[in-house]
Amino acid sequence: MPTTITVTNPDATILDSLVAALLAARISGAAAFQSAEACISEQQAVESACTGSAPRAAMWYMGTEETTGVDNQRNCVLSARLYLYGRGTAALDKTSAVREALRLVNAAKNAIEAAPPALAVGCGDNEVYHEPLRWGKPVLSNADDNGAHWVSAQVDLSVGYVLASPTSH
Repeated sequence: MPTTITVTNPDATILDSLVAALLAARISGAAAFQSAEACISEQQAVESACTGSAPRAAMWYMGTEETTGVDNQRNCVLSARLYLYGRGTAALDKTSAVREALRLVNAAKNAIEAAPPALAVGCGDNEVYHEPLRWGKPVLSNADDNGAHWVSAQVDLSVGYVLASPTSH
């Protein structure tokens, strides 16, 4: 006998919200990020983030972990890694490169914290709790490539959310 199901696709909704927040962010009236997109692989995210106008953001969807909570609800944690790239017109000294990479990280954090996904909620049980948004430690770098001076950052983000039942995906 066929079973009728409904697919709400909350992971895609959350990723769309994160991308929209990055694209909507403004610093002194200028776009914080010229482009932002969600990607299915790390390689795609790196390629996307380091081509075209800067600053750019790309997000690698790394998966979602689920645990069963109270009343059979599902506590979910979506994991993503943000790749943030900026390009300068001249080589940056070490201090300036750190400052610019941190500016990218903080711009992404402020953009997402100011407009978090509507589905993001704290979730957990008696042993483990996950905040609606949890940020990892950023990894910063810079490089000179054929006259282009890049500064980049990677930072992990996890988003907690709850499904009402095992069939609410």
